[in-house]
Amino acid sequence: LKIADKRRYMLTCLVPLAYLFVTVNYAGYWMVKNVYLNPDAAGYSTLNAILSIIMLVLGMIILISAIKKWLDMWNTPQLK
Repeated sequence: LKIADKRRYMLTCLVPLAYLFVTVNYAGYWMVKNVYLNPDAAGYSTLNAILSIIMLVLGMIILISAIKKWLDMWNTPQLK
């Protein structure tokens, strides 16, 4: 974003990022809800649920901080 002539090319990274972020986080949520915290499931594990929730929260923090950085870079003048 700092030196690119055509900023629209960033979509080649953002589209796969959005897809993977949504699918992986939904799968993590589903595992916590339906497996790790379900006493009837074979994979019942409170520890796995806690660790998965921590990883989901950390992923959100990373994405939010990255979005803030991208917006800052988008709003600054490009270097020529």
